[in-house]
Amino acid sequence: MIFAIISTLSYNALHTSIKQQKAQEIHHQQLFELQKTLHYLQRDITQIYHQEIVLSKSGFGITSIQNQKLLKLNYSVREKKLIRQDQTDAQNPVTLTLISDISKGSIRVLDSNNKWHVNWHKGVASPRVVEIKFEHPGWGEVKKLVFIDE
Repeated sequence: MIFAIISTLSYNALHTSIKQQKAQEIHHQQLFELQKTLHYLQRDITQIYHQEIVLSKSGFGITSIQNQKLLKLNYSVREKKLIRQDQTDAQNPVTLTLISDISKGSIRVLDSNNKWHVNWHKGVASPRVVEIKFEHPGWGEVKKLVFIDE
């Protein structure tokens, strides 16, 4: 009888421990995705070449200089995922899913006259700030402001 009680308590403790470990792994993966996403956005946008940015309802495209190489990048939201596509080599684009399970995404640009735009093309004014905002079930509303050097 004592052995049965000890076995039951041990099993419950082990089961709880395994559930907590799985929850931690999920949380760690979500945190890694969020950090990766914010890192790519910060790096790509701050290194925009000649302040070239094209903003549309589906996402945005930029030309960015990294490691002395000119990159053509597109960001878009598809199937609740933020996708970064490097189209520098048009025949072999490289696609990277940055973060999954997002909703209510929006992107806008603040111009040199302190006016926000949801559609943007070169020649409007100089872009100063890009704001990316989305909802995530684990993190709530995430908003990233990236300042562009003039």
